[in-house]
Amino acid sequence: MRLAACAGAGTSRVAPTVDMPPARTRRRVSVGVRLPGCAVMSGPRIESGKSQRKRSILPGRSVCHTRVMIEPDTPRFADVALREGSLVLRPPVVADVPAIVRSCRDALTQRWLPLSDPYDESHAREFVTLGAETTWRSGDGVVRAIEHDGAFAGMIDLKKTSWRGRTTEIGYWVAPEHRGRGLAARAARLLGDWALRDQGMERVEIRAATGNLGSQRAALAAGYREEGVLRSAGFVHGGRVDLVVFGKVRADL
Repeated sequence: MRLAACAGAGTSRVAPTVDMPPARTRRRVSVGVRLPGCAVMSGPRIESGKSQRKRSILPGRSVCHTRVMIEPDTPRFADVALREGSLVLRPPVVADVPAIVRSCRDALTQRWLPLSDPYDESHAREFVTLGAETTWRSGDGVVRAIEHDGAFAGMIDLKKTSWRGRTTEIGYWVAPEHRGRGLAARAARLLGDWALRDQGMERVEIRAATGNLGSQRAALAAGYREEGVLRSAGFVHGGRVDLVVFGKVRADL
């Protein structure tokens, strides 16, 4: 779940705090990954030290499976929650599923995200219970729920990470009832600055469709610089779109 619309401006520069998880046991694990042409890639989950295979089938979608062995030293982002005042970026949980479904059925969310349509509980549950963990274990990124004043308010993630090149990309969307409060900007600043300061990244990007003005305003408010336009670089339900690229590098902090 990536890329989205959200409006707002103004951020706080209060330094984030983090909740550190217990040290992970070093072991060889196998996770699912997404391959071109496959709707869902699933593999074993690690539960209570045991490896179990979980098969996920989404309505009307083909399913491919693969097993990819990931060594314990695979580069990954720290599995932590980030906090700044009333804003918390935390792992998504099953209790978020109803709010995710409502948000992903919203017309504006559907306009800028190529989500399944209709979007139902099975999609959200699959995302929370398997997709987010797979993204983290594979080293591709990290997925976080946006929580504001104790309420679920949206999603944000790091994705398309190159550990060799030290680059990553942010995507976000905000629930309809929480738009207009500057939450996407605050979340993008908090997550991006953490990646640059604490996780060894040298560059963080945000890409937004040229017509997605809310997402563009959020990127600028979060301190990202507009750098140019990539022609026909994205796609939504309405077809292909040009993407405005916003960037922040460590020297910008």
